[in-house]
Amino acid sequence: MLWDYSYAPESSIVWPKDWPSLESDRTTRRGQAYSIFLDGASLPKLREFLATQNQRGAVEVSGKKLAADYRFVFPGEPVWRNAFEEAAKKAKANAH
Repeated sequence: MLWDYSYAPESSIVWPKDWPSLESDRTTRRGQAYSIFLDGASLPKLREFLATQNQRGAVEVSGKKLAADYRFVFPGEPVWRNAFEEAAKKAKANAH
């Protein structure tokens, strides 16, 4: 999970080039936040990478300075998240 930290006062660490970017099909944007879905096997490398971050530094991904954290994907999350998003779109369309 990534969100804006353009005002980070310390230096940034750069997201590995071999991981999905903000433009990847493994990335979902929710307003100003992003979720990048990595394989579970990447967790040790992700932890190592984030451990190198300055306390008040950002993670630079696709040229943006972002704050980063991670969580595990819930079972069936892509399916129910898509269903919620579709229902929200329909409700918005019906409200007009």
